[in-house]
Amino acid sequence: MVFLISALSLASLGLFFGLFFGLNYPEIKRHEWHLAYCTILSADLPSRYCCEQVCYNRCAGALNGSPQCGTLISQINRDYNPIACLANSTACPSGVGNACDGGYDCCGSCCQTCTSCTSSCTNGGSCSTSCHSYSCNCTCCTTTNHNNCVLSCPICYSANMDVSYRTWGGNLQNATYTQDFRHNNNGAAAFMEKHTVNSTSACYYNPNNLSQVNIYSSRCYCRYITFYQVLFDVSFTPWKWAITSVFGIAPLAVILSFLVFTHIIKPLFIWGRNRQQYQHREISSKEAVHTAIDDEDEKETQTSDVSTY
Repeated sequence: MVFLISALSLASLGLFFGLFFGLNYPEIKRHEWHLAYCTILSADLPSRYCCEQVCYNRCAGALNGSPQCGTLISQINRDYNPIACLANSTACPSGVGNACDGGYDCCGSCCQTCTSCTSSCTNGGSCSTSCHSYSCNCTCCTTTNHNNCVLSCPICYSANMDVSYRTWGGNLQNATYTQDFRHNNNGAAAFMEKHTVNSTSACYYNPNNLSQVNIYSSRCYCRYITFYQVLFDVSFTPWKWAITSVFGIAPLAVILSFLVFTHIIKPLFIWGRNRQQYQHREISSKEAVHTAIDDEDEKETQTSDVSTY
């Protein structure tokens, strides 16, 4: 039981610190950025292809001679532009929606069945053992070197802006702002409508480093890191703190409550009960002694009365 509690405590602590420093700490640091007011000098919303391979039937071999998905993705993302495709159909990439060779894929695992047992004992001395089975020692037993995939090339959007703001010291500072919205065209359009050229919006800058830094925005629809010198929002992200609370803090609270119960509350309860029983026995003993003395006195009195007669 002690080993199990120790293992659970270490796992919970590791999970908590991993979630905290991975999700929450960057937001805490970002929350220290200084408030300023940014004037939008220029704004642009360029579009691009962000191709990816989609594999529906895993381990379904690609046809001989199928082009490599990775080669097509790099070529289209680099050489083709959605605006040029709209203006001239001959400038559109070919092969979109067609099958391609996705390369190696592990599409089946073979696992052994392991059993884990735990034993627990009560104060009365009775013990019980519970066991459960789980998959272990898994290895890849079904593979393919030519996974059959389909080339998908959605259009992605990034907001690029040049802004100027004054620091708390009064110095005028120019900065760039780039936010990747990926496939979210509506989100990108709404952002650009809110931040038009020559408009002024509240923003935040890093007082420790006015050059470009890597940081996430809580309102960003990003899949990758976006580069900022300023931020338009430094509010905390609710779902990140919810995850830390549920999977990080809650297990620690349960373990801490169990330890407090087993090492403080339960011993105090047992001590109080034993003390109460001791006091009860002590009172009973005193009453028995007094009863015996009274009986002895009564006998002596009766003996004296008999002697007098």
